[in-house]
Amino acid sequence: MNGRGYKLIVFCAFLGLSPRPHPQSRNASDTIQMVFIGLGWGAGSETPMGVESGHIQFRRATPIEGGGFLVDNKKFYPDQKVVESRYREHQIVDRLLIKEGALYFEGRPVRLPPDVKITTIYQAILWRGWVICLCRTSLSDSLLSLRPPFVATELITFSTSGMAAKVKWLSSFAPVGTRLYILDGTS
Repeated sequence: MNGRGYKLIVFCAFLGLSPRPHPQSRNASDTIQMVFIGLGWGAGSETPMGVESGHIQFRRATPIEGGGFLVDNKKFYPDQKVVESRYREHQIVDRLLIKEGALYFEGRPVRLPPDVKITTIYQAILWRGWVICLCRTSLSDSLLSLRPPFVATELITFSTSGMAAKVKWLSSFAPVGTRLYILDGTS
């Protein structure tokens, strides 16, 4: 928990959005916020990750009626207007720079794992002191060098205080329609 009574949860969901009405909580202690990574493939593998004690940890999500998900006993329902608005508020692609494979955030170098070079940044947000970025790195080059169109989607996360990145491979498909969704979950 941080000082505002929210827990940050990062949620990888390979699904499309369909706006649905959902209950709203007036009590901040009943609300958590999550970041969904949607690759637009329809319902499939959902892999939530929680930021706890300064580390990202995987969580479990359960699909629920109405097109939502249950994570940590909180219900999340995608809403396209909220998704677009929050992405615009939190996006930071313009604050990231790739220079000779190295990644910089606001002019400061980000420590990448050994032998990792950044090749492309698709989308990125700053959320509660964490940069959450969909990108492509040199890690996927060896996997993709034998079959065009030579694309991949990887997740890079790092704390703005520590500046040490972790990389997770998500897909060998083009990130068409990829979005980082910030949603509220309620009891």
